[in-house]
Amino acid sequence: MIKNLILSDYWKVIGLDKIDSTNNYLHDHANKLSDSIFTVVNADFQISGKGQRGNYWESSPQKNLLFSVLCRPAFLPANMQFYLSQIISLSIKETLDTFTK
Repeated sequence: MIKNLILSDYWKVIGLDKIDSTNNYLHDHANKLSDSIFTVVNADFQISGKGQRGNYWESSPQKNLLFSVLCRPAFLPANMQFYLSQIISLSIKETLDTFTK
């Protein structure tokens, strides 16, 4: 089951019960998701998650944060797009800190 949520004109969130990989989903559907700047795909269970350097892993149901983000930052010049990655990473860390303290 897919649970879609439009947060604004810029964000789309797609929730999946089970998927091989949220990254694969974004890769396979990227052309259909061009109406949002940010698209987040999250899943309750992932059977073939992609890690760094070609590593794969399987998650336990509802035990991990399983998501991938597709970002099309046409609003930023290419030489500034790394700042967006830094902002998003720090925002995730700060949000997780509120749940772990």
